Amino acid sequence: WRTITALVGPTPGPTPRRAWPPRVIGTCIVGLLLSVLAAGIVYGFVAAIAEPSPALAVGVTIPIQYYGMFVIARRVSRRYGTGDVVRDLRWRVTRHDVWPGIGTAVLALVVAAAVGSAVRALLNFPAGPSESQFGDLTDSSAARWLLLLVAVFGAPIFEELLFRGLVLPALHHLRPLSAIAISSALFASTHLNPSIGGRSNVLIVASTFSTGSVLAWAALRTRRLGPVMIAHSLFNLPV
Repeated sequence: WRTITALVGPTPGPTPRRAWPPRVIGTCIVGLLLSVLAAGIVYGFVAAIAEPSPALAVGVTIPIQYYGMFVIARRVSRRYGTGDVVRDLRWRVTRHDVWPGIGTAVLALVVAAAVGSAVRALLNFPAGPSESQFGDLTDSSAARWLLLLVAVFGAPIFEELLFRGLVLPALHHLRPLSAIAISSALFASTHLNPSIGGRSNVLIVASTFSTGSVLAWAALRTRRLGPVMIAHSLFNLPV
Protein backbone atom coordinates (compact mmCIF):
# COMPACT_ATOMS: atom_id res chain seq x y z
CA TRP A 1 0.00 0.00 0.00
CA ARG A 2 2.82 2.41 0.86
CA THR A 3 4.42 1.67 -2.52
CA ILE A 4 1.16 2.36 -4.37
CA THR A 5 0.47 5.64 -2.53
CA ALA A 6 4.07 6.72 -3.04
CA LEU A 7 3.72 6.14 -6.78
CA VAL A 8 0.44 8.03 -6.98
CA GLY A 9 1.87 10.99 -5.10
CA PRO A 10 1.27 13.08 -1.97
CA THR A 11 -2.16 13.91 -0.67
CA PRO A 12 -2.89 17.55 -1.57
CA GLY A 13 -6.32 17.87 0.02
CA PRO A 14 -9.91 16.69 -0.31
CA THR A 15 -10.89 18.61 -3.47
CA PRO A 16 -9.51 18.97 -7.00
CA ARG A 17 -7.98 22.21 -8.24
CA ARG A 18 -11.25 23.60 -9.64
CA ALA A 19 -14.52 22.81 -7.83
CA TRP A 20 -17.64 23.03 -9.97
CA PRO A 21 -21.06 23.97 -8.55
CA PRO A 22 -23.27 20.97 -7.68
CA ARG A 23 -25.70 21.82 -10.49
CA VAL A 24 -23.04 20.59 -12.91
CA ILE A 25 -24.04 17.02 -11.97
CA GLY A 26 -27.49 17.61 -13.43
CA THR A 27 -25.88 19.03 -16.57
CA CYS A 28 -23.78 15.89 -16.89
CA ILE A 29 -26.73 13.52 -16.43
CA VAL A 30 -28.96 15.36 -18.91
CA GLY A 31 -26.10 15.66 -21.37
CA LEU A 32 -25.36 11.94 -21.13
CA LEU A 33 -29.00 11.04 -21.76
CA LEU A 34 -29.17 13.36 -24.76
CA SER A 35 -25.94 11.89 -26.13
CA VAL A 36 -27.32 8.34 -25.88
CA LEU A 37 -30.56 9.46 -27.55
CA ALA A 38 -28.68 11.23 -30.36
CA ALA A 39 -26.46 8.18 -30.90
CA GLY A 40 -29.51 5.93 -31.16
CA ILE A 41 -31.25 8.23 -33.65
CA VAL A 42 -28.17 8.59 -35.85
CA TYR A 43 -27.53 4.85 -35.81
CA GLY A 44 -31.14 4.24 -36.80
CA PHE A 45 -30.73 6.44 -39.87
CA VAL A 46 -27.38 4.90 -40.80
CA ALA A 47 -28.65 1.34 -40.29
CA ALA A 48 -31.56 2.10 -42.64
CA ILE A 49 -29.04 2.87 -45.38
CA ALA A 50 -26.23 0.42 -44.63
CA GLU A 51 -26.49 -3.15 -43.39
CA PRO A 52 -26.65 -3.18 -39.56
CA SER A 53 -23.69 -4.83 -37.87
CA PRO A 54 -21.92 -4.80 -34.49
CA ALA A 55 -19.00 -2.87 -36.00
CA LEU A 56 -21.37 -0.26 -37.41
CA ALA A 57 -23.10 0.09 -34.05
CA VAL A 58 -19.79 0.64 -32.26
CA GLY A 59 -18.37 2.94 -34.94
CA VAL A 60 -21.45 5.18 -34.97
CA THR A 61 -22.83 5.30 -31.45
CA ILE A 62 -19.74 5.45 -29.24
CA PRO A 63 -18.03 8.41 -30.97
CA ILE A 64 -21.28 10.38 -30.71
CA GLN A 65 -21.54 9.64 -27.01
CA TYR A 66 -17.92 10.62 -26.40
CA TYR A 67 -18.36 13.81 -28.39
CA GLY A 68 -21.36 14.52 -26.17
CA MET A 69 -19.12 14.19 -23.11
CA PHE A 70 -16.72 16.72 -24.58
CA VAL A 71 -19.58 19.11 -25.36
CA ILE A 72 -20.72 18.86 -21.73
CA ALA A 73 -17.21 19.66 -20.49
CA ARG A 74 -16.87 22.58 -22.91
CA ARG A 75 -20.21 24.00 -21.82
CA VAL A 76 -19.29 23.77 -18.13
CA SER A 77 -15.85 25.25 -18.77
CA ARG A 78 -17.29 28.20 -20.67
CA ARG A 79 -19.95 28.90 -18.07
CA TYR A 80 -18.01 28.39 -14.85
CA GLY A 81 -14.36 28.43 -15.87
CA THR A 82 -12.03 30.08 -18.35
CA GLY A 83 -13.47 28.34 -21.40
CA ASP A 84 -10.29 26.28 -21.82
CA VAL A 85 -11.28 22.67 -21.14
CA VAL A 86 -7.70 21.41 -20.98
CA ARG A 87 -6.66 24.09 -18.50
CA ASP A 88 -9.80 24.08 -16.34
CA LEU A 89 -9.99 20.30 -15.96
CA ARG A 90 -6.23 19.62 -16.19
CA TRP A 91 -7.13 17.32 -19.08
CA ARG A 92 -3.65 16.39 -20.22
CA VAL A 93 -1.04 13.68 -19.82
CA THR A 94 2.60 14.46 -19.09
CA ARG A 95 5.62 12.30 -18.33
CA HIS A 96 5.08 13.00 -14.63
CA ASP A 97 1.76 11.15 -14.82
CA VAL A 98 3.21 7.82 -15.98
CA TRP A 99 4.27 6.28 -12.66
CA PRO A 100 1.24 7.56 -10.73
CA GLY A 101 -0.90 6.12 -13.53
CA ILE A 102 0.80 2.74 -13.33
CA GLY A 103 0.44 2.62 -9.57
CA THR A 104 -3.24 3.53 -9.78
CA ALA A 105 -3.83 0.89 -12.46
CA VAL A 106 -2.24 -1.83 -10.32
CA LEU A 107 -4.37 -0.84 -7.35
CA ALA A 108 -7.52 -0.73 -9.49
CA LEU A 109 -6.84 -4.20 -10.92
CA VAL A 110 -6.29 -5.68 -7.46
CA VAL A 111 -9.39 -4.05 -5.97
CA ALA A 112 -11.60 -4.97 -8.94
CA ALA A 113 -10.38 -8.58 -8.85
CA ALA A 114 -11.11 -8.83 -5.13
CA VAL A 115 -14.56 -7.30 -5.46
CA GLY A 116 -15.36 -9.46 -8.50
CA SER A 117 -14.36 -12.63 -6.65
CA ALA A 118 -16.54 -11.67 -3.69
CA VAL A 119 -19.56 -10.97 -5.91
CA ARG A 120 -19.07 -14.23 -7.79
CA ALA A 121 -19.01 -16.13 -4.52
CA LEU A 122 -22.12 -14.38 -3.19
CA LEU A 123 -24.11 -14.93 -6.40
CA ASN A 124 -22.78 -18.46 -7.04
CA PHE A 125 -21.50 -17.65 -10.50
CA PRO A 126 -20.50 -20.73 -12.54
CA ALA A 127 -16.82 -21.29 -13.22
CA GLY A 128 -15.38 -19.77 -16.38
CA PRO A 129 -15.44 -16.33 -17.98
CA SER A 130 -18.48 -14.15 -17.37
CA GLU A 131 -20.66 -12.64 -20.05
CA SER A 132 -19.11 -9.63 -21.77
CA GLN A 133 -20.54 -6.25 -20.83
CA PHE A 134 -20.81 -5.53 -24.57
CA GLY A 135 -23.12 -8.47 -25.22
CA ASP A 136 -23.54 -9.44 -28.89
CA LEU A 137 -21.20 -6.66 -30.05
CA THR A 138 -18.23 -8.96 -29.43
CA ASP A 139 -19.52 -11.50 -31.98
CA SER A 140 -17.79 -9.54 -34.75
CA SER A 141 -13.99 -9.41 -35.04
CA ALA A 142 -14.17 -5.88 -36.49
CA ALA A 143 -16.33 -4.78 -33.58
CA ARG A 144 -13.91 -6.34 -31.10
CA TRP A 145 -11.02 -4.33 -32.56
CA LEU A 146 -13.08 -1.16 -32.42
CA LEU A 147 -14.05 -1.91 -28.82
CA LEU A 148 -10.38 -2.40 -27.96
CA LEU A 149 -9.56 1.04 -29.36
CA VAL A 150 -12.50 2.51 -27.47
CA ALA A 151 -11.49 0.83 -24.20
CA VAL A 152 -7.80 1.75 -24.36
CA PHE A 153 -8.03 5.23 -25.87
CA GLY A 154 -11.58 6.61 -26.00
CA ALA A 155 -12.83 5.65 -22.53
CA PRO A 156 -9.77 6.92 -20.62
CA ILE A 157 -9.89 10.27 -22.41
CA PHE A 158 -13.59 11.09 -22.37
CA GLU A 159 -14.94 9.15 -19.38
CA GLU A 160 -12.27 10.62 -17.13
CA LEU A 161 -13.09 14.06 -18.49
CA LEU A 162 -16.70 13.66 -17.44
CA PHE A 163 -16.68 11.60 -14.25
CA ARG A 164 -13.41 12.62 -12.59
CA GLY A 165 -13.13 16.00 -14.29
CA LEU A 166 -16.70 17.26 -13.80
CA VAL A 167 -18.86 15.05 -11.57
CA LEU A 168 -16.28 14.45 -8.83
CA PRO A 169 -15.30 18.13 -8.40
CA ALA A 170 -19.01 19.09 -8.39
CA LEU A 171 -19.33 17.01 -5.20
CA HIS A 172 -16.69 19.06 -3.37
CA HIS A 173 -19.22 20.09 -0.73
CA LEU A 174 -19.42 16.47 0.48
CA ARG A 175 -16.93 14.38 2.41
CA PRO A 176 -14.33 12.78 0.10
CA LEU A 177 -15.68 9.24 0.64
CA SER A 178 -19.21 10.37 -0.22
CA ALA A 179 -18.00 12.19 -3.31
CA ILE A 180 -16.06 9.12 -4.43
CA ALA A 181 -19.05 6.82 -3.85
CA ILE A 182 -21.56 9.02 -5.70
CA SER A 183 -19.33 9.71 -8.69
CA SER A 184 -18.40 6.03 -8.91
CA ALA A 185 -22.05 4.96 -8.73
CA LEU A 186 -22.87 7.24 -11.66
CA PHE A 187 -19.83 5.92 -13.52
CA ALA A 188 -20.93 2.32 -12.90
CA SER A 189 -24.52 2.97 -13.98
CA THR A 190 -23.36 4.02 -17.45
CA HIS A 191 -21.88 0.54 -17.98
CA LEU A 192 -25.18 -1.29 -17.49
CA ASN A 193 -26.30 -3.31 -20.50
CA PRO A 194 -29.96 -4.40 -20.67
CA SER A 195 -29.14 -6.98 -23.34
CA ILE A 196 -27.20 -9.22 -20.94
CA GLY A 197 -28.24 -11.10 -17.82
CA GLY A 198 -29.06 -9.45 -14.53
CA ARG A 199 -26.33 -11.24 -12.59
CA SER A 200 -23.77 -10.24 -15.20
CA ASN A 201 -24.87 -6.64 -14.80
CA VAL A 202 -24.39 -6.92 -11.04
CA LEU A 203 -20.84 -8.12 -11.60
CA ILE A 204 -20.18 -5.30 -14.10
CA VAL A 205 -21.54 -2.65 -11.73
CA ALA A 206 -19.50 -4.01 -8.82
CA SER A 207 -16.33 -4.04 -10.91
CA THR A 208 -16.81 -0.59 -12.45
CA PHE A 209 -17.86 0.92 -9.11
CA SER A 210 -14.71 -0.37 -7.41
CA THR A 211 -12.53 0.73 -10.33
CA GLY A 212 -14.20 4.14 -10.40
CA SER A 213 -13.59 4.50 -6.67
CA VAL A 214 -9.86 3.92 -7.09
CA LEU A 215 -9.69 6.35 -10.02
CA ALA A 216 -11.65 8.97 -8.08
CA TRP A 217 -9.33 8.54 -5.08
CA ALA A 218 -6.32 9.03 -7.34
CA ALA A 219 -7.89 12.10 -8.97
CA LEU A 220 -8.48 13.67 -5.57
CA ARG A 221 -4.98 12.79 -4.50
CA THR A 222 -3.17 14.16 -7.56
CA ARG A 223 -5.64 16.92 -8.54
CA ARG A 224 -5.20 16.17 -12.23
CA LEU A 225 -6.59 13.77 -14.83
CA GLY A 226 -3.34 12.58 -16.42
CA PRO A 227 -2.63 9.75 -13.95
CA VAL A 228 -6.19 8.43 -13.99
CA MET A 229 -6.33 8.56 -17.80
CA ILE A 230 -3.22 6.38 -17.93
CA ALA A 231 -4.57 4.10 -15.21
CA HIS A 232 -7.93 3.73 -16.96
CA SER A 233 -6.18 2.80 -20.21
CA LEU A 234 -3.91 0.23 -18.56
CA PHE A 235 -6.82 -1.22 -16.59
CA ASN A 236 -8.88 -1.74 -19.75
CA LEU A 237 -6.01 -3.27 -21.72
CA PRO A 238 -6.17 -6.77 -20.15
CA VAL A 239 -9.93 -6.58 -19.52
